[in-house]
Amino acid sequence: MAWMQATFQVAQTRRSAAVMFIAQGNLGWDLTDGTRAPLRDPKTLVETDGQPDGYHEFLSALRDRELHARRNVRRQRSERHQ
Repeated sequence: MAWMQATFQVAQTRRSAAVMFIAQGNLGWDLTDGTRAPLRDPKTLVETDGQPDGYHEFLSALRDRELHARRNVRRQRSERHQ
């Protein structure tokens, strides 16, 4: 995800204190509550229902960048309203 890499690079260049990503959608990160978001294996971030939703690549890239960023990373999401 080039745009994500570029965001972290700009933050590093500017010596930003933090990076914030805002996303709309029920991304899900773990196995805690299938009523709020898809259940995912917390180690692989793959959905447990076998029906990929397209967020796996994004979530994996974001987690990897967070681990290597050495700065605060804030994830904000908006939940689906029915």
